[in-house]
Amino acid sequence: MNRAPVGITLAALLAAAAGCERNEPNKSTNTPTNPPSSNTPGPGQTPRGDALRETRDQAMAQWRRQFDDAKSKIDLLRTKASNSSPDIKDEFTKAVHDLDDQVDKTQSRLNSYKDTGVSNWESFKSDIEDEITRLNSKIQEVTTRYANRPMTTTPTPPIQPPTTPPTAPPTPTPPPDSPPTTPPTTPPTQPETPPTPPPTPGPGPG
Repeated sequence: MNRAPVGITLAALLAAAAGCERNEPNKSTNTPTNPPSSNTPGPGQTPRGDALRETRDQAMAQWRRQFDDAKSKIDLLRTKASNSSPDIKDEFTKAVHDLDDQVDKTQSRLNSYKDTGVSNWESFKSDIEDEITRLNSKIQEVTTRYANRPMTTTPTPPIQPPTTPPTAPPTPTPPPDSPPTTPPTTPPTQPETPPTPPPTPGPGPG
């Protein structure tokens, strides 16, 4: 029996098997595909991680600017209330105090916010925006009702002339050494007529 062909055939099979292994792709060398990052929001998704913090910080800064603007308007209303007419001063001042309370309440809630998740942030954001809208509407209402109202002043009555007639000035008294102002009624005495002198005697007879 000739064993040479058998050996050649076996060698050929082994070589073919080795060639198949070389041609088969090595799965271990393939570059794996990275899954999408959890921080990148997809269509219709809420941002998470750093993107959510950035969105929250921007909203907080914008709300604080709106509160500062509202406080400036309320301070102006406070000044106008202190100078308003007596018929509206009490109501005007009370309306300003109510605005102060509303600002303090909303700003305190803003400062005490705790990051507890996306759903909590969305609810908190909606509530704060609603409260700021109501605050601005109330400021406009108080401004229209009181601050833009024309000032009412009580007219000053005219000064009435005195009803008592003025006192007549006293009659001046003449000084004691002055001559009487009334001429005497008796005419002064006329001087006596001098006697007629006797006739002068003529020359005697010669």
